[in-house]
Order: sequence, then structure tokens, then C-alpha cells
Amino acid sequence: MLSRCLNVVLLAGVFLPIALLPVRATSLNLGAEYRIRGNTISNPDFDTSTNDRRGFYSHRMRLYLNSQVAPSVELGTKLQAIGVVGSTTSTVTDRLVNPAGSRYPNTEFTPWIEHAYLAFRTPFNWPMSLTVGRQPIKVGDGLLLSDDDLGLTGIRAQAWLPLSWDVGMEAFTF
Repeated sequence: MLSRCLNVVLLAGVFLPIALLPVRATSLNLGAEYRIRGNTISNPDFDTSTNDRRGFYSHRMRLYLNSQVAPSVELGTKLQAIGVVGSTTSTVTDRLVNPAGSRYPNTEFTPWIEHAYLAFRTPFNWPMSLTVGRQPIKVGDGLLLSDDDLGLTGIRAQAWLPLSWDVGMEAFTF
């Protein structure tokens, strides 16, 4: 019961200050997505003497709020919750079935902050961008670095040549 109350306080603490921004914001995007997926895994341990099969439904919910606070300032937040439908345990505990389950902050369908960032896009019409906070990032199409839908907390700066060349640079610290 206490954790549910803390979740409500967390949600209110994140969205209430942002909800006051639309008075001055030039744009506001508020949305939600819900995904449910059926998973079936046959013989996850590759042992031919057993005929074990695992099946379950996983679901994920995301709530997001993005606001263009000023012409070159963007504020973004996204909450995410994942879990197993109808499960009384945290998730499927078999490491062969769910090898990535331990990387998430919570798998009991309790929301956590995926993104909460402030981005300065082309300030003073300079060919650069600065993003601060918990943000999505992929380098090399996710092959070199990927936040894996968890977000990484840090600072990222991007700059590019003002000409029509497709040349730029990026520096970040997380």
C-alpha cells in the first residue's frame, strides 16, 4: 500500500509542475501507449530429455509529456511500467526465458522515470544542441551504445557544420 502511495506522489511530483507549463508553452504533447505481447518459449534449456515450455503475456505502459517551453527549449518526460499479465511474482524468473529482466528498475508494473530532460535546440540560431537529464540515446543505431528504453542520465552536446554538408559531432557523459 505504501509503495502505491509513493507511486502516486512520484507521478504527481513529475507531472504537476509540468502541467503548469502549458500557460507559456508553445506546444504540448501528452500521450500514452500500451502494449501486450504473448510469449511462448519451447525448450529454453536446450535439453532434449525434457519437454518444457513456457508461455506468458507481457505488457508495457508508457506515459509521456513533451513541451516546447520556448522556441529553442524542449522539456520531455516519459514514464514506463512493465510486467507479466496476471502474475503474482515480479516476472518470469527463469534466466533462459527472460535474460534481460534484471536490467529494469521494476518489473511489477510499477512506473519508473524513463526520460526527464531539458534540451536546448539551436540556441541563438547556433548549429548546436545541448540536452541535460535522463534522455534517450543511441550511437551507431544502438550497436555501440543504446539506452534500451531505460534512458541514461547525463549531458549530451551536438554540433554540426552550418553549411549543407552532413558533418557533425557529438559529445556526451553519462
